Amino acid sequence: VTTTWGATLLGKQDWALPDDLWRTLIAAQRLLHGNLNGLYTLPTALVSFPGAAVILVPLAAVIGAAGLSLQMPGPQNAHPAVWLLAGPYEIALAALVLFAADAIAEHLDVSWPKRAVLAAAGAVALWGVTLRFGHPEDAVAVGLFLYGVLALARARARRSGWLIGAAVAVQPLVLLALPLVLAVTERRL
Repeated sequence: VTTTWGATLLGKQDWALPDDLWRTLIAAQRLLHGNLNGLYTLPTALVSFPGAAVILVPLAAVIGAAGLSLQMPGPQNAHPAVWLLAGPYEIALAALVLFAADAIAEHLDVSWPKRAVLAAAGAVALWGVTLRFGHPEDAVAVGLFLYGVLALARARARRSGWLIGAAVAVQPLVLLALPLVLAVTERRL
């Protein structure tokens, strides 16, 4: 709503869409077609591991099946129909971090009202990451990382390793939190 009707209400001619998402979608489309050499060439500008494109491959498949164009939004493409698929998909992907944070809060016996406030604050924070800048991979990586931490808290080290590894494959910046996790992890001999 904020990207489409909101832009129109503010008197803008074109929708307020995240350019970065389009570039990653092009990388996902290239990955879908087996063009691995094209992942890091223009116009994708992908500077991360390919997990960012992998999570968008199902969306790229639907876009291709629907015959929609991935032309960059702008004055010549003010209202791209692909956004009506990409926007909800991006929101659904980003919701993973909300579920992960809620699972940790539930594990810590946080009350339901406080969990609701946590979810609302998380949703507000996700707006900028996803809908404004078009980086659902950041939310997915943090969500996978949080699920990895939760698995570790439940003494499931192997599952934790896989989840944290998947988080790194999607967005390597989660490695910045790894020293904290390792510092509080019990050593087993």
